Amino acid sequence: MKVEIMNANEEMISVDELIAAAKPLVFEQLSQEINNVYTVLCPRHKEWKTEEIQKGIEIPNRVKDLIQYCHFDSYEVWSATAQVVKDPILVGIKQGENSWDKTRFLVARWGKELEAFSVLRDKAKESLKRQTQMTLIEIKLKAETVLKNLDLYIECALTEKISTTKPYVNWSYLD
Repeated sequence: MKVEIMNANEEMISVDELIAAAKPLVFEQLSQEINNVYTVLCPRHKEWKTEEIQKGIEIPNRVKDLIQYCHFDSYEVWSATAQVVKDPILVGIKQGENSWDKTRFLVARWGKELEAFSVLRDKAKESLKRQTQMTLIEIKLKAETVLKNLDLYIECALTEKISTTKPYVNWSYLD
């Protein structure tokens, strides 16, 4: 299994060498693009506290060793629900003053392949394109059905508990 530590200062192979060199651990804040690409490819986000990571069997030892020297409030492991991307990532979280105010940092990723970000971006683009296309086809089919059965739709709009004060599309009777 390959492990990639996302420390901007890492020039050495092992975490021990990095710590021994007394260089600060600096992790890049997730940009909007990196966040979006990984969210598409790894939609499952599981939050972990530092002590839980040490016990986590699916987290490589190199990452566990690194965590001892990080100062994040919590972590998230982002993983795929399908086999499009087999490589999970570890995101460090700094908690702001409010519960919704979280800053995320890319700490590490691991797996068999560790594809370049450009490859991951292309995969996310294709995945998002397929999802969007399927959603639009579904909307188009439902809209065509309503247009073909407009009188039935209007009758349902008047007899069911739905808003009639503004144009409203209730697709439920088509499901």
